[in-house]
Amino acid sequence: MNGSWFPYGQDPIGFIAAWQRCITYWRKALGSNASKVAFIWSPNSGNGYPYLNEEYSINQNATDAATVANLKALDTNGNGVLDSLDDPYIPYYPGDDYVDWVGISVYHYGLQWPWVDNVVPILGKFEDYLQGVEDPTLGQLYGYYPFYTYFSSSTGCVNNITGAKASSGGKPLIISETAAVYHFAWVNSSTAGTPGEGETATPLEIKQGWWRQFLNTTFLDKYPMMKAVSTFEFIKTEELTWRDFTTVGGPNPNTAVNLTSFDSATAAGLAKDLASMSFIRFANATSSATIASFKMTLSGNTGNANIPHRQEADSETDGFLQSFSSTTAAQTAAAAGNGAVPGYHNSSSVETLQAHGAPITDRSLSKPEGERYDALDVIGDGDIAGDNSGSSTASRLNTWLRRIGAEVRGVEWVPPTERQDKNLWDSFFMWFSFNIAVTTAPVGSLAGPVFGLGLRDALLTIVFFNLVACATVAFLATLGPVTGLRQMIVARFSFGFWGASFISFLNVITQLAFSLIAVLVGAQTLIAMWTSLSMTGGIIIVALVTLVICFFGYKLVHIYERYMWIGVFIIFILMFSSGAGSYTVTDTTVGGQDLVTSVLALGGLVFGTAAGWGPVASDYNMYLPEQTSTLSVFAMTFFGNFLSLCFAESLGAVMTTAFAAKPDWSDAFDQSWGQLMSQALSNYGTGWQKLFVLILALSAVTINIPTTYSTALSIQALHPTFQRVPRAVWVIIGTIIYTVVSIAGQNSFLTLFQNILSLLSYWTALFFVVLFEEHYLFRRSTSGKGNVYTYRAHEYNSPEKLPLGVAGGAAIVVSVVAAVVGMSQAWFVGPVAQAIGGGDLGFELVLLFAGVVYPLVRVVELRVWGR
Repeated sequence: MNGSWFPYGQDPIGFIAAWQRCITYWRKALGSNASKVAFIWSPNSGNGYPYLNEEYSINQNATDAATVANLKALDTNGNGVLDSLDDPYIPYYPGDDYVDWVGISVYHYGLQWPWVDNVVPILGKFEDYLQGVEDPTLGQLYGYYPFYTYFSSSTGCVNNITGAKASSGGKPLIISETAAVYHFAWVNSSTAGTPGEGETATPLEIKQGWWRQFLNTTFLDKYPMMKAVSTFEFIKTEELTWRDFTTVGGPNPNTAVNLTSFDSATAAGLAKDLASMSFIRFANATSSATIASFKMTLSGNTGNANIPHRQEADSETDGFLQSFSSTTAAQTAAAAGNGAVPGYHNSSSVETLQAHGAPITDRSLSKPEGERYDALDVIGDGDIAGDNSGSSTASRLNTWLRRIGAEVRGVEWVPPTERQDKNLWDSFFMWFSFNIAVTTAPVGSLAGPVFGLGLRDALLTIVFFNLVACATVAFLATLGPVTGLRQMIVARFSFGFWGASFISFLNVITQLAFSLIAVLVGAQTLIAMWTSLSMTGGIIIVALVTLVICFFGYKLVHIYERYMWIGVFIIFILMFSSGAGSYTVTDTTVGGQDLVTSVLALGGLVFGTAAGWGPVASDYNMYLPEQTSTLSVFAMTFFGNFLSLCFAESLGAVMTTAFAAKPDWSDAFDQSWGQLMSQALSNYGTGWQKLFVLILALSAVTINIPTTYSTALSIQALHPTFQRVPRAVWVIIGTIIYTVVSIAGQNSFLTLFQNILSLLSYWTALFFVVLFEEHYLFRRSTSGKGNVYTYRAHEYNSPEKLPLGVAGGAAIVVSVVAAVVGMSQAWFVGPVAQAIGGGDLGFELVLLFAGVVYPLVRVVELRVWGR
């Protein structure tokens, strides 16, 4: 009832009313026999809840009274949306008077979606599903809420919305469905390889690693109200793979794949473990919590005609259990010192059971061979203790951050069920807002005064280079919904683990440099109006405002950017209007090779400004559902950047053409761009001027937000060790770094501005071309699975499964050579740049060199190493 794959799902009000009517009717109809019937309330486990983006997911934007009432009931944490932090159980609970037993369905499909790996279950996984975990990272995998405590313990639970007692607990528990899946074939037979390729876990290791987690005395003594388990005995297709859910193997519907109909090794393992447990019923004489009864059934479900029912397997299973009961009962009873009772056996104590091999689940036990901790061992030390996903200081800090509404996710993969952001217009306005800022217009203002370009040449250069650069950013943004990963983590699927670490280091420097420019321009704008304020004071103000927004993260970033651009855009128009009648179409004052040099120099700045967003593009849309239209993401990102950049940079270029008619503007520009803006707004009176200048100064925050936010993510992407430190802490550290550096370099702004933007264009060109070629040449699926599956995004932290990085490394090397020979900086001019009169061809040559070398070496890398 809490699922979203049936039309009656996620309707708690309607469900509870219908359930109560049915129970009332049947109890009355059964009369004196009602006590012989138990009604089981059994929701789906909370992992993945609220199962968004399914066919029947509740419409969170609906306005009809019924849906609004349901949404209110489902929003248990009161944050205004239905998300993974809401309680998946209590809103659907009909009440103790209408429920005899409770049940829950628990499965092991693998480590993480898209569920194609054959791996042994992590120790304690079954218990985590049953009880949930508080940690925000693990909670995404197992759910947050304790089902057993709520309904089967004496603790019970309270409805957070009403404050009333929802359940007093004490209900017997059945595991309504459970299985450990073995993936043995692709649904699409043309898909290369097999599921779990490279994994060594056998069906026995996987299935035994699952049942041993609950078929042991320690677990059942800890959860005495767990009275029964019903296994899911099917072999069927789901999503990408043929999946064997059966306990001991069954007939294979896919005749093209050789799978034994009955896995004797798994059957023998189950028989041994059940024998050591006394199979169906036992009493624990040494424990105060006596387990009255425990039953395990292996049963198929013939109710769904679309699922191939394993009738033959049911017969085999029945035979196996009958055989097991007759052959093991005597030896089990003899070992326990008790007489045999057919089908029900007794054992004297935990010690007796342990002596005869009863498995005991304990997190301190050594990991079984083949067990994979990739998704949880973010540090890479072979243990999940102390990780950001464990009970560490970082974990407690993340819990506190979540409580105050801050984003706790760093560079971790976002599973499809966690992707809730469906507002594509947010992408457009976010990028538009990033660029409608005081830091963008100065790029265009350099065209005439610095490079000698006339207005026509300046505008053509701005439009052309933005056209190219914004297309690169738009492409990179499309990888967010495809992978659910931050941009620097996506790079691991091209550059390899260590190559991407180097790229992340470059991006840390890049984003810190952009932040440095932003706070300097913002501070210049503030002191242009408030002369008593020092440059250092202005820098600190801009940095602190940015820090607050970035600390809280993704949602607040989008909200701030959604509206901030409006005021800045209006002020830019007013600022432009104040020079009406003074603008002229200036002529270019350079020619020949000098003209080429000037166009390339300005073009490099324009390209670097726009392309600098590429290495962070997917950071801001990886919460979009994976089925989001790639074309829509591209268009929103492209036009959001292109229109805003062309507008702001053209504004800067046009305003400088008024210098001849407005010498006061020229004098102000000689001091700073902030002084020019303040002077242009002086026509509107001191009061309005101060307000406008304050808003413009805050626009420096709009461009500083993404650079600060992504600096923190890029630091985490350097190495899994850095993931131990929460994202919000890295935001603080990054803010301190660029604030200190900008204070120290505040008197060298123009030189810093030109050199930083030019150098940025070199490596961002490399980044784009490598990811572009990897995506379209090597990740495009020909099997119908789609790009999201070919990236296997859940393996982002597994170096042994990522590309080795040979091709990425080769591309980096040739890009360095290309940049050196083509660059034209004040401190060095390369030979190619000298040959054309000093024009900077650095990023163009990087695109060419890396674009040719990467695919050639990548083909070899795949053939030799296979990844």
